Amino acid sequence: MVKYQKYETASGKELWKYSGYYGFDDKTGKKIQPRGRGFTTRAEAKLHYERKIEQIKNKSKAQHNGDIRFEELLEQFLKYYKNSGIKPGTYKKFKDEMERYALPILGDIYIQKIDINDCQKAYDQLKKYRKDHRKIKNQIKTVLDFAITKQYIDSNPMEYVLVSKTDLRYKKRRLDSSENFYTPEQLMTFLEAYKEVEEFQKFVYFRLLAFSGLRRGEALALFESDVLREEKAIKVTKTLTEDAQGKDMLAHTPKTETSNGLVYLDDDTYNYVIELINNRNSYDTYGNLTYLTKSKYLFVSPKTGRHYHRSAPNDWLKNFFDRNDKALKKRGLHRISPHGLRHSQATLLFELGVDPKDAQYRLRHKNLKTTMDIYTHLSENRKQTPVLKLDEFSSNGAISGATPSISKEKKS
Repeated sequence: MVKYQKYETASGKELWKYSGYYGFDDKTGKKIQPRGRGFTTRAEAKLHYERKIEQIKNKSKAQHNGDIRFEELLEQFLKYYKNSGIKPGTYKKFKDEMERYALPILGDIYIQKIDINDCQKAYDQLKKYRKDHRKIKNQIKTVLDFAITKQYIDSNPMEYVLVSKTDLRYKKRRLDSSENFYTPEQLMTFLEAYKEVEEFQKFVYFRLLAFSGLRRGEALALFESDVLREEKAIKVTKTLTEDAQGKDMLAHTPKTETSNGLVYLDDDTYNYVIELINNRNSYDTYGNLTYLTKSKYLFVSPKTGRHYHRSAPNDWLKNFFDRNDKALKKRGLHRISPHGLRHSQATLLFELGVDPKDAQYRLRHKNLKTTMDIYTHLSENRKQTPVLKLDEFSSNGAISGATPSISKEKKS
């Protein structure tokens, strides 16, 4: 159904326009109402309308037949994924990785024609550039699974890709988890060394991470009002994260549901936090007096009077290690990331004999398995304990009374 009409422009020129109706969109449920204007004759308007209807028909047919390219499929999936309840930063990372690694290989191929060879080629290419190639491969699989739910295709060729190990050496982008933590002794040495030469505010930040297990963004997002003096605890209700454009945003929901709650502080850490709050106006930076803008945040950027950028703690640690590299190595300290201090808290709890379930509660992990994985980061002393026990065991005799009985046999 379509209606053609003449209309007059502001300059007095007579032109034709049309407004039509072509049922409902299967996907959105909205009315399909093609419109057009600016035509010199009714016949021109009619021709334009008929072509538009043909385009709508072809698009609908293509979608039902799976006759769309992977790039178009990804666009559809991202619309769904963005509104699926994930955090904006997670959405952005997924989108960026698909656009960087999947589209150059699969983007122009019609999804109905993507086969095992195309998927194997995509995976083999990924292995050349990404250490986490299996993760990217599974992301592509997720997008193609979406095509199955939309009934564009019947099966997922990514299911049959041969996954293999590689001898390639990737550029190291971050510390391995097996390196990214301190033993209790190293942790105290690090905090003492940092306090000697760096800003008190930054020292308190790292002390809080190391002795509370807070995540980097959770600590940066803290308000002064989140410090509960009566309970000697920190109230965790928000975190600093990324939006879909990669900019910092304050999310009033923590990383997981179990992240929400109180984290109790030991006396020394609590006293450092209170000292920071009571002396908000100044602190020493290599002998220089710096004044802070009054702010609701616990850790305040002197430049903005608000929270620091999410990358700031990484820069603080890098600068600290760069300036004091030789001295720190002599003291047995290796480089560590802000998240490594959270792992160090888990290691400290392990060394103190804290039950894994209690550690899970303190670290606010959703699953006990996560806690147990980090708990395996034993200190060097603990790794050597079995050997020391074996030495003691061997020197005393493998079985109580065995050595004396052998001696008696020799004497007889």
